[in-house]
Amino acid sequence: MIIAGIFFDSSIKDVVVAALQNLPEPLKPVIYSADEEKRPKGNLVSNEKKFDLFRRENTVGFFLHSEKALFDLSFPQLGKASVFIELADDSLFIFLTDYLEGFAQLGIDFGFAADCGEYAHRNRHFITQGDNNIETWVGRDLCKYLPGFYWLTFVSNEIIELHGIDIELISRSAEFVGNCNGTLMRFFDDPRSWQNYAELLDDYCEFSDGVFTIKDVEKSVSKEMNFLELNAVLTQWK
Repeated sequence: MIIAGIFFDSSIKDVVVAALQNLPEPLKPVIYSADEEKRPKGNLVSNEKKFDLFRRENTVGFFLHSEKALFDLSFPQLGKASVFIELADDSLFIFLTDYLEGFAQLGIDFGFAADCGEYAHRNRHFITQGDNNIETWVGRDLCKYLPGFYWLTFVSNEIIELHGIDIELISRSAEFVGNCNGTLMRFFDDPRSWQNYAELLDDYCEFSDGVFTIKDVEKSVSKEMNFLELNAVLTQWK
């Protein structure tokens, strides 16, 4: 599965939602819902009055459904707002460079697109404690660090400056570089071939200032920790 995510200040959430409604087919959202699985046929995005009322009643987030994609919108009171998209058809990754370029123009802080395996490789920590398998998503607090580099990565000028990222050095390895309110980099042609480039991007994450690396989490935990100790450490990395 191919996924993408954008992170932005809540002050532009209305602009972001409007931009989602103008995506090309088959990404353009058709149905809205408060539940990931349910797609009420009457909840049409095109019914503006009803959709606006739904948004006012679901201020912390909701889901949008298109023919070939699921959008998960989150608007927390603290931290960055976000939109995650899951593509039902991997071949639709060809739309995602334009997708991130468009949202970069709107002033998002960070965006990425990747095979779900690459995203898990960079930001999922997994450990076994006795009979328990503990999975934690880590490194996603944009105020602390850049979450990582992926097949397709956008970093705003503000975030580059905030974390002191040497984006000029890193972008030299990209096959495509775009500049609009920041730097958009595509490091290889097809997101499904991410394993061929994993070592290169892992090294950029590990040795770049201001960028999260899963290796730091792995160094900070051990199987000898009890659950409370492990949870306390992993909470610091979320």
